Amino acid sequence: LSLARKPLPIESLSRVITRLHEREAPASLEQLEAVVASLEEKFFLERVRHEFPLRGEDAGYYFRMADYALLLASRIDAERTASIQQCLGEHCRDLLAAQGDEGAYEIFHHLIRGRRPVDAIRFGIQAVERFTRAFSPEKAVLACDEILAVLNESPPRRTERSVAAGAVGIVGPERARSLRLVLERKSDLHLRLREYAAAEQALAQLLGEEDEILSAHER
Repeated sequence: LSLARKPLPIESLSRVITRLHEREAPASLEQLEAVVASLEEKFFLERVRHEFPLRGEDAGYYFRMADYALLLASRIDAERTASIQQCLGEHCRDLLAAQGDEGAYEIFHHLIRGRRPVDAIRFGIQAVERFTRAFSPEKAVLACDEILAVLNESPPRRTERSVAAGAVGIVGPERARSLRLVLERKSDLHLRLREYAAAEQALAQLLGEEDEILSAHER
C-alpha cells in the first residue's frame, strides 16, 4: 500500500500479493482482511470509495498519514521495491487496459519502477498523448523525460557484448522509432511552453541519435 499511488481495494491488494509470491503460498483473503481491519481500527488505514467504479471494486484502502507511507516505502529494499512495482504495474495493466489510454500513466508509473522498465514504454507514450490532448503539456514533458531515461540506457543495436552482459532493453528499429516519437513530441511540447532552448536540445538529441543509428548500420 505504501508504494501504490491510489487506494487499493482488498481484492486488488490480494491479487498483487499473489503475483508477488507466485512461488509461495500467499496469505488467504480472510487473513488479509483481518490484517487490514486491524490496521484500520488502529487508524493507520482508511477506507474510501474507489475512483474507478468500472473495476468492479467500490472501495480502497490507503495510509491516513502520507509521511507514514513514505517512511514504510523507504524501508523496503530496492530489489523488493522493484518487484512490488512490477506487480502493481501488471495488475493495473490488467484492470485498465480496456479503458484505452485513460489509465496509461498509472500503468507506466509502476512498470517503469519495476524489474523491466522497458515494459512501460508503450504505456508512457500513450500517457504523453493523453496529457497532450488534455492540455497538460508540463505533465507530458515529465513523462517524456521518464521514457527517455529508459531508452537512453538501451544500446542503439544489439551486439555480442550487450548480449553477453545480459543487457535488457529496446534495441534496433523499435528503439529508434520510440526515440524519434518521444523526442519529436518533447520538442513540440517545449515549443508550446515557449521553452525554446529545451526544444532545440531535444531536436539536437534526435539528430545525434539518428546519426548514431545510421553509423551502427553502416558498420
